[in-house]
Formats: sequence, C-alpha cells, structure tokens
Amino acid sequence: MIDDSAQHWENRYRQTSHLFGDRPSELLVQHRHLFQPGMNVLAIGDGEGRNGIWLAEQGLKVCSVDVSATALNRARRAAEQRGVRLATKCVDVRHWKWPKAKYDMVCSIYVHFPASDKHYMLRRMFAALKPGGCLVLEAFHKQQATLASGGPNDPDMLYSCGELRRIFARARIIRLEKAATRVVMEGADHGPGSAVYLVVCKR
Repeated sequence: MIDDSAQHWENRYRQTSHLFGDRPSELLVQHRHLFQPGMNVLAIGDGEGRNGIWLAEQGLKVCSVDVSATALNRARRAAEQRGVRLATKCVDVRHWKWPKAKYDMVCSIYVHFPASDKHYMLRRMFAALKPGGCLVLEAFHKQQATLASGGPNDPDMLYSCGELRRIFARARIIRLEKAATRVVMEGADHGPGSAVYLVVCKR
C-alpha cells in the first residue's frame, strides 16, 4: 500500500515530466574533484534521475532512491538512453532499513522531511557512509519559507546553520555555506532568489 507521501509525489510526477529539470545540482558539479571512478553512491530523493544519471556518467556506481515509481521508471529509461547503468530503489527512506558504512558518497539534493524526522534522516545518511565517505547536501534554510521560489512552506522542515553544525559535529566539514540569494533553476518548482544551505562533509 502506498502511503500519503508516496502518493503525493507519484501524482506530481504523473502530471509533469522533468519536474525539477534534467540538469545536475550545481553543488555536485562544483565538487566533482571528490569523485573517483567506481565509488558507490546513494542518491536520495533522486526523482527522474537528474543527479544520479550525471553521477553515473562520471564513472560512479549509483543507486537512486525515490518514493515515486513513475519518476524512477523515467530515470532508468533516461540512463539507458545515455548509455549508463543506474540502480533504483522505490522506497520511502523514512521507513527504510538504512545500510551502515556502505557508501562512498550520499547525496541529498532538496530532500526535506517533517520536523519529527529531519534530524534522524540526516544522521542515517551520515551513518550510511564508509569512513572517509562524503555527504553532499543542498537544502533550503528557514528564510525560504517567506519566498516564492519553491520548497516547503513549513519553516520547521527547513534548516538553520546551528542545527546543521550540531548534527554534523563529528564530521569533517569541507563546506557549510548559507547562500541566501542562490539562483536555483531546476524545473518549474524551483526558481531564482532561493535561500539555501550548501553542505559537503566527510565521515
């Protein structure tokens, strides 16, 4: 049985293709020097595969995870058309038995959770990394709730610098930056003038 969160995203992807565009996250592209061919990567909330497919094109072994079967079907087809292999898993990560110390990289690009889940989910992402593994996180900060450029309108789902630093207190921070005027042109739902945090850290 599909739950409410899964049904919400399934409906949205059925109504619109390329919901968040087809280009990879700028943050991932900027940090491509961290990649090594053959690395195991987990792409959370990867939808139609815009990030996972690009990562696979860099020679990485990618598993794209999302709650929408429609989105993941499109991702697999797009990966085949572009000549790369993309593993997919249709699951709500809030209820997933998370692997531990399995991945060289976990990326979470604009994936937001209810306040009751968000800290737990970030800790699970971090625990899924091998020692020395890298987490790449791009997410809206609380100011975004007052803007009309996309993202959740519930500020409790968004982040502050203080809480991110507490969650990743044991991480080696490579980048933790508030980009309050970032231009996010990713499909119809993300627009310019967005308030975001950019996080790259290692376990």
